[in-house]
Amino acid sequence: MITDINGLFNPSSYLISPFNSTESFANGDYFLTLQQDQIKKQVVKHIDAKGKSFTAISGKAGTGKSILTYDIARKYKEDGHKVLVVHSGNLNGGHYMLNNDYGWNIIPAKGVPNTNLNDFFLVVVDETQRIYPKQLKLIIDNATTNATNCIFSYDSHQCLRNQEISNDIATFIKDTASPIEFVLNDKIRTNEEIASFIKCLFDKGRAIHDYERKNVELNYFRKYVDARDYLEVLKANDWKVINYTPSRDALTYNNYNLFGADSVHEVIGQEFDNVVAVIDSSFYYDGGRLSSKQQPYYNITKMLYQIVTRTRRKLNIIIINNDEILERCLDILKK
Repeated sequence: MITDINGLFNPSSYLISPFNSTESFANGDYFLTLQQDQIKKQVVKHIDAKGKSFTAISGKAGTGKSILTYDIARKYKEDGHKVLVVHSGNLNGGHYMLNNDYGWNIIPAKGVPNTNLNDFFLVVVDETQRIYPKQLKLIIDNATTNATNCIFSYDSHQCLRNQEISNDIATFIKDTASPIEFVLNDKIRTNEEIASFIKCLFDKGRAIHDYERKNVELNYFRKYVDARDYLEVLKANDWKVINYTPSRDALTYNNYNLFGADSVHEVIGQEFDNVVAVIDSSFYYDGGRLSSKQQPYYNITKMLYQIVTRTRRKLNIIIINNDEILERCLDILKK
């Protein structure tokens, strides 16, 4: 008798990322879920039937936005059309591999003003929630004038600056482009156990469901130096340690960010099997919602969310001198 169907499958083996499994993606060694495939067919039908088209694809972390969006771009590229992908962040190694080895056209959003958008049949904007409104308006205005097709992929929860939240790009797209909209649900998250833990961590009022928490580890330290030493050990043993994006301000995470580790901004859109996240004494619950006493340029709580949602298989939470967060994590894990 099968008691745990999820245990029979390892979703990370086939729900790939275009950036972490670039060669497999470029060679088509993957497949879409039923929902992704259905959305793809509707998007393709919409694009093929219009002189110009605007499409919005949204969904939370782990729902497969990137692979779906890039798969549609790949389809039109292989059909012989010129496709431009605009990434709203720093390009990563996967982007550069697609550009250099497979002939893609992927640029960071800051390159939009210097790019002749008229040359392209399809413009895809990934991580659209982070783009500047003036950059997005330039893309939409050009598409409207030159009958270009546009796909906007975004997750409004994955903003990193307070200004990005205020920009409300989702509403901007609806008001400016009137796109056909598709929403990916969260039923295909690669690890439901970890997804549940993350939801309960960020929302103290959320009911704790009964999961076997074998893929979530918890470690507690009183001193930054001890936590930093342990982070070095984890990094040397194939755990992905992700730094909070460096700041000139005197912030607590400056005490344990590791030299040579990728920052939050450098892993946008990527996924890793084993991820480490640090929660220090600046975090607390405000009305039941996880928050931070520090308010630098980049929102620390949003950065933490970005870090933990990069996880495919195992998540290691490092808590530094924060009994409130420790108590909540223990409550979640022992349920």
